[in-house]
Amino acid sequence: MLITEPWSTIADRLGIVVSAPPPDSGADIVLAGADWPMTAYRAKVFPAPIRPEGMRRHAAAARELGVSLLVIVPSASPGVSRAALDENVSLLIVPPSPGSDVTGFLFSAAGRQDLADPVTEPEPSRRPGRVPWATYALAFELLETPNVSQRTLARRIGVTQPRVSQALRDLDNAVRRTQAGWEARSPDELADWILARYPWRPRIATSWLTLDAPVTAARRVTAHLTERGIEHAVGGDVAADSVAPWARPFTAWIWAGAPIDLQETGATPTTASAANLFLAISDDPYLLKSATRAENGDSMLPAWRVWIDLVRQGHDDAALALRRHLTAQGSPP
Repeated sequence: MLITEPWSTIADRLGIVVSAPPPDSGADIVLAGADWPMTAYRAKVFPAPIRPEGMRRHAAAARELGVSLLVIVPSASPGVSRAALDENVSLLIVPPSPGSDVTGFLFSAAGRQDLADPVTEPEPSRRPGRVPWATYALAFELLETPNVSQRTLARRIGVTQPRVSQALRDLDNAVRRTQAGWEARSPDELADWILARYPWRPRIATSWLTLDAPVTAARRVTAHLTERGIEHAVGGDVAADSVAPWARPFTAWIWAGAPIDLQETGATPTTASAANLFLAISDDPYLLKSATRAENGDSMLPAWRVWIDLVRQGHDDAALALRRHLTAQGSPP
């Protein structure tokens, strides 16, 4: 999906979600939302700013192909923005520095939608700096299996022992050393620490509608991903139900190592609000490595990572049921 930053932004601010285009459409992505008609785009990504004449040239080429054009640039001069507006070209400005605001506008048959600057609200200064992914992996591992040696942690996470030592220092008072190894000082507090900081939002998520129930849909998709050799793991409702059944799952959420068109499995691209199946790709390099095999052979995320899924997806009842189960058991079954 080209680059990762814009998609979560337009989903949050505009309610527009990205999905795979139909085969042989000549497009790269499809954008759709409740008030945004499903629109296919040829996307052009430029690592450096372009000139107005370049924008007009690419717009003319897209018109000849009969496709809508979406241009992604790190910055845009007023002249470039004006040329895009004149040519009805969708323009997303994605600064190279992480965390910078994405701006620009989109065109569809419904007209133009501006990606305005977000309203800034003061947030608690809970992250003095970026937490390394390995530190999160260590925190999840200590929630899953307390009293573990540094050597075992290094082997399970897939990092060196010095890196584990650094991650333990990053966690500071959230963990403690015991005679048997390392553990969370308070599982509840460590879980809350992760929840407050962990960048759960997918790099990209595609949304689909299927006639199958979520559990059946998840199995169908995971079988398809296995056939294609794509690393994956089930999370969300379906995974939670396998750990602590409490209610019928409403959606299937699958994390994968690469995007793939799920129409071959009988699924139909749709908006997030109408979907019951999601395929997501994470920036966390340890997420899929942490997956385990369930009794039925499915690849599942560990229970505490599933809990994060549920909270971030707004499935509060399921999240509460799962957390109560995990804290009562001390560790997942």
